[in-house]
Amino acid sequence: MKKTASLIFASLILLLCLFGCNATEQLKEKLNARITRGTINGNVYQSDFTGITFTKPDHWRYLTDEEIAEAVNIGKEALEVNAFENTVLEYSSVYDMAVINEKTAQNLIVGYENISLTFGKSISEEEYYEFLKEGLEGSGFESTNEMEYVLLSGEDYLKVSFLGVSNGVEIENTSYLRLVGDIMTFITVTTPVGLINRNIEGMFS
Repeated sequence: MKKTASLIFASLILLLCLFGCNATEQLKEKLNARITRGTINGNVYQSDFTGITFTKPDHWRYLTDEEIAEAVNIGKEALEVNAFENTVLEYSSVYDMAVINEKTAQNLIVGYENISLTFGKSISEEEYYEFLKEGLEGSGFESTNEMEYVLLSGEDYLKVSFLGVSNGVEIENTSYLRLVGDIMTFITVTTPVGLINRNIEGMFS
């Protein structure tokens, strides 16, 4: 099952683009708060930038910075606290946290996409969903729900879900989207179909 977990996580990485580019002071000025790295203490991940508090089950595992850096093909130093804000501004997509249940392959990622770099303009969560939908449908996934907003850690996130096959495994991909300035926060949950889906939303407080 660990091999399956690795394949599913690797497939998710391929669905999320990563392009290098230069940071802009204009983008920094649009943000109401500094982009800071989240912290992990025991089972609890917290982010001052997004306000997210997430508590993992005991048998799940947070990925190390080395594993995250390798997965998205950047240097580990780019994820260090003092460098993280510039990393988010310089790359189109960066992960802050990833956690996985290695027995079932269910996993969750918290990351940021620099909309200014990806699109060259500001867009809404709904417009981003249409872009995401087009990309996933091009990879053989199908949308399984209408757009809806849910509350995670006291903030509204746009929730969208897709079904598809990756490396021979049928999976459900659910994304929660929230725009802060020109930074899209994405929380992506990947679950093998047929698995009893834990209450992921209940892990946020």
